[in-house]
Formats: sequence, C-alpha cells, structure tokens
Amino acid sequence: MLAHQTACVIVGNAPPQPIFVEHFISVAEIKKNLMPDYDMLADKWLFQRLTRTFDQKLIKALPERSLEPHQVISININVETVFDTGFDKFVSRIRLKNSQPLILEMKLFDVISDIQKYYEAREKITRLGCRITLDAMDMQSLAVMDRELLSVDFLKINWKPEYQKMLGTAMEQKVIDAITTHGKMRIILCHCDSQAALDFGTTVGIHMFQGFLIDKKLKG
Repeated sequence: MLAHQTACVIVGNAPPQPIFVEHFISVAEIKKNLMPDYDMLADKWLFQRLTRTFDQKLIKALPERSLEPHQVISININVETVFDTGFDKFVSRIRLKNSQPLILEMKLFDVISDIQKYYEAREKITRLGCRITLDAMDMQSLAVMDRELLSVDFLKINWKPEYQKMLGTAMEQKVIDAITTHGKMRIILCHCDSQAALDFGTTVGIHMFQGFLIDKKLKG
C-alpha cells in the first residue's frame, strides 16, 4: 500500500522534467482492501488521527525500499511525528541511501491547528537539513498566504475543476500576482488528472505539476 508519484516541471510543449518523488501510504488502496464501505475522509479529525498511524508505517517501511541515491524524495507527515524518536532514526537511515535533502509535506490543516508546535517542529527540521512543503492548499489561499512567515519551501495546491471559472476574472490576476510573489518554482499543482488542470496551471504561471496525467506523460 506504499505508493509513489513524481512531481515534474513542465514548460510549454517540453517533456516533463522530474523534480522529486513523493512516497505515501495510499488511502485509495487502504479503502479498497480494508474498508471499502467506509468513508475515511468524512470525519477530518478522525482521518487526521489515522494519518499518524500512516506516518509510523511509512517511516519504518521507506528505508527498507530501494531508493535512488541522487533522487529528491518527499513524504507526507504530521507535525507531531517530527518529535517522535523514530523520526530521527528514519532521517538517519534515509541519509545512508540518499544524498538529497528530504522534503516533508505537511497539510495546511495540521499546521494551523497548532501553529506554535509547527514552529518548534520547523526548528528541528531545519537542523536536520530537511525542507517543507505546505500541502492541501486551495488556489484562493495563495493571495493571503505568507510563505516566508511560515518558512516553507513549497506550496502545494489541490487541483479543482472549478478553478477554471477564475479565468478572465479579477481573481485570475490576483492568483497570477500571488504566484509571481511566492516564486513560480515554489508552487506545485497536484491531483492533475486532466488536460484542463495542466492548461489552467500554465495560464496562471505554474511550472510544477503532479498527478495521474503527469504520470502518463512521463511514461510517454
């Protein structure tokens, strides 16, 4: 149930250029194999608690896998997990196999639920030489998010088809300005499962993408 997906830079008609590979516990596989009739996402707090179990399974399993030594990798992780003794051991084991900085993807919901705890985690993460992606954001929050205040390296936006309604409106220019301010190589549009997602991202100035469509493009 451990899955992975590659985030790529796509500019114009050029082929995708891999930037990092995200490793994660597949919720879809868990649902299919263990709880096909239960909606795990219905209760946000309950699911957040469940993801802590995912963290423990991931940090134990990933170092056992064959990893490319020069490939940048990322993992989904909760703020709380950073303080577990198992996390320190995990980082040490990953460094034995991989020379690149590890990217930690933390959900916006988790970060703002205890912002002081996040800043404490950020200090430790910085000492360990890891980077942070703020995950599970929406496009509208880009204009009000202060990336430097939270000291995060990347912002990951979940693609939604309704974003297309922004095009041709005042909101489109706000999004474009926000992306320019944050840095075009700091924004990742994920869950890209259609050409519409890629077209929208390209229109507003996004260069990094992730999702099933990108997987298909990588395979040719």
